[in-house]
Amino acid sequence: MKKMLTLSLVTMFFLSMISLNPAFAGNRVWEYSDEMPSPLVGFGMVNVNGDIYFFGGQTTTTVTNKVEVYNPTSNTRIAKSNMPTARAGFSTVTLNNKIYTFGGFSGNAATYDGGPLNTVEVYDLATDTWASKATMPSARGWATAAVYNGKIYVFGGLVSKSEEASNTVFVYDPTTDTWANKANMPVIQYAPSSVVVNNKIYIVGGSTGASRVQNTLWEYTPENDTWIKKAGMATARCAVAAVYWDGVIYAIGGATSSSGTNVVEMYDISSDTWKSAPSMNDSRWGHASTVIGGKLSVFGGGTQFNAISKSVEILTIEDPSTPIYDGRALLTIYISGGQIKEYDLSAAELNAFITWYDTKDAGTGPAKYKFIKTWNKGPFKARTEYVIFDKILTFDVDEYDAVNP
Repeated sequence: MKKMLTLSLVTMFFLSMISLNPAFAGNRVWEYSDEMPSPLVGFGMVNVNGDIYFFGGQTTTTVTNKVEVYNPTSNTRIAKSNMPTARAGFSTVTLNNKIYTFGGFSGNAATYDGGPLNTVEVYDLATDTWASKATMPSARGWATAAVYNGKIYVFGGLVSKSEEASNTVFVYDPTTDTWANKANMPVIQYAPSSVVVNNKIYIVGGSTGASRVQNTLWEYTPENDTWIKKAGMATARCAVAAVYWDGVIYAIGGATSSSGTNVVEMYDISSDTWKSAPSMNDSRWGHASTVIGGKLSVFGGGTQFNAISKSVEILTIEDPSTPIYDGRALLTIYISGGQIKEYDLSAAELNAFITWYDTKDAGTGPAKYKFIKTWNKGPFKARTEYVIFDKILTFDVDEYDAVNP
């Protein structure tokens, strides 16, 4: 996931610290893109190195087990091996070149038919094959799942057709194919969304029962198994899509107590505040979202409770034509294991690093970045230092103006 980026403005000394947030310049709006082959809601989707994998979900007539991979660059779709179990309203994550699916419903996900299920199936990207794994300790539909430190956390979900929700947290260890319990969520919750940022997992929205949608944001720390309540959204909703990008969590669409919504809100982690973002053209719930090439992309979902969409919308959240910084800056990178690296860079050098970082975080590009050290060269012709993407915990940018004595 994206790491948090902070910016300090300084002249000769560090004068202030501000959070870096994407800005929506001018009349930037959501635009329609190429449609999905068929309407889908409650499907699974993951972004693997720029390829978008779609799993199952509910069509206008049935629940499907179809799997396909979509390449946005070539605009091509390739069918893959079907899931063993057709379902909707399940949780999907990717870890170590495999995609894991948890629970769901084998019937109508909006009316909770055919479940919930305790099924766990894993798809191997390398071999295009499926395998069954240890079932969840109890059945779950419309739960949310997140990956942290090689394990998969499953939060809440429905445990019956009568909208009985749970606050249970399960953790799955793929290396041992075993389950364990963690500290319960502070409230029962189904149909939230989740994102991982550094060493935290954020649970966005959800519902505690019939017509009891929530505006909550909970921060979970796996290392000490604790929960903290953060600032709530302006619009309460469940079946929301949440995406993290460049210091911000986007909460996109979802279902209110009466209908779908097109509302989009942005949460600034550093200031614990929400603000509005451009609304989508269509209301949608049970959809999926990811960032592709600096564009927030939203696929499918239910436009109302009895209507399913195949439309795709995109919103530019990063404008590559606009320089990120001017002047010079001190880049401080915090590496796992306690190392700290500092680089004094020009605007162009800093922009190049951030472009590499964002591209790699979106799933493409080289795994390491090269810094040419022009200071402390000693007897060497050149000194080159490499930073590995997966080792970066966070980084700060301290921008300054040179001051002549």
